[in-house]
Amino acid sequence: MAIYQARFLKYLHARGNANTENRKVWVFCSDGEMDEVESLGAIGLAAREKLDNLIFCGELQFSSAWTAPYAAMARLCKSWRANSAARLDV
Repeated sequence: MAIYQARFLKYLHARGNANTENRKVWVFCSDGEMDEVESLGAIGLAAREKLDNLIFCGELQFSSAWTAPYAAMARLCKSWRANSAARLDV
């Protein structure tokens, strides 16, 4: 939902309905959410739309298999880098 909120803020600013230039949207999620197809699709949308008002914080939990969290975050980083010129700190 936060990705769509960030996109909506950009829309409002572009239309001149609200000054949202300095507003940021924070996304907090864990490896479990990033394992789902819908989440990766939304990240792709954020990259394509070049949402520079979006701050993404991911968390790795080691309660599942040891390789699953790393695989989910690796897919996320790979998708973001492939679709965006935005800065990504890992």
